[in-house]
Amino acid sequence: MNLDYWHEDTLRLDKRLAQLRDERNAAELEAEHARSLHADMGGPIAAAEAEVQHLLSAISHVERLIERVKAGFPYLERHEFEVAVDACGQVSSWVLLSEVLTEKTEEAGTYATNATAPGIFLGHDDAVVRLPIEVQKRYDQAVSSRLFEKFEVCMCFEPPDESDEIPENTTYYLFGTILPPDNHSDHGDIFFIATWAAAT
Repeated sequence: MNLDYWHEDTLRLDKRLAQLRDERNAAELEAEHARSLHADMGGPIAAAEAEVQHLLSAISHVERLIERVKAGFPYLERHEFEVAVDACGQVSSWVLLSEVLTEKTEEAGTYATNATAPGIFLGHDDAVVRLPIEVQKRYDQAVSSRLFEKFEVCMCFEPPDESDEIPENTTYYLFGTILPPDNHSDHGDIFFIATWAAAT
């Protein structure tokens, strides 16, 4: 599987962060210069200031990515990972293992368990996936780090010839997930925690 989309160190992310900071500085200078002119520049100033806020959010997010990579969790681009799985002739299926309890998820009735304080990780009982002991240890370390908002398991396998057959040679990947800023999607940025093969 192609590993170009894996960020096991922060070199590429550091470069992206420097680029975003340069763009923010340019937008700030643009707004400052427009304010110094005698012409009515309200619209362009507002546009430059909006871009500064957008870039500040992007900078904060890349800093969050770097923090997690430095903590020992390689960052993967989800789409590129799925493309690589597909290129190998496999299909992927995702299961939400657990997520941090928030006011939003509590109000939505996501959990069947008794309500606990927001910020606590609760598992999903319908995520019926075996975790080997070593994977459980890595999972426990990742939960304890409080660096992630969700934990997901991706199962990759070659589709069987018949629809009623059980897939063979399934590979499992455990990922920690954080949601990007201003993104209401359920899909976020993923960080590798562990991988294992199906028990035979």
